Amino acid sequence: MKIPHKQLEKVRKNPTDYRGATFKLTHGFAAYPTASMLRCALIDYHKTKSLSSTITYFESMFEKHRKPSRANESIKSTFISYLRDYDAAYADEEVSTVKAFAKIYIPIEDRIFITGEILRIDIVNDGGYSACILEKNTSSWQKELRMPLLQDYLATELKAT
Repeated sequence: MKIPHKQLEKVRKNPTDYRGATFKLTHGFAAYPTASMLRCALIDYHKTKSLSSTITYFESMFEKHRKPSRANESIKSTFISYLRDYDAAYADEEVSTVKAFAKIYIPIEDRIFITGEILRIDIVNDGGYSACILEKNTSSWQKELRMPLLQDYLATELKAT
């Protein structure tokens, strides 16, 4: 059984409900969710290292998959602001990216695995590592069980001491 790391708290709170169930996509019925477009744009950003190219790429995807409307323009504007903020934060951090969009696969027990993706793994100035996760709700991440599991997994993968 694969458990997405972003769903681990739900599973932990009520494992009986999860057993045999599959989590439904939460992005609605859009043919191509905006979060997926953002993910693709961030992949482009890490390939090109160009914010303007990435914004152009995101806008073309957005316009291809969304009808023109005031609401969609607002959504597009919000996501472009996010890309600008991401670029500014990434530039300010002065980090070296080791890996972008790293897949994780953490064996927990026989046939039970925690899976998912880490947006970016960086080497920071002091020689340590940091991981960046693309997340909608960040209010209680410090208390989540997945964080020490992800830290241990990444330390092992990166052979960090």
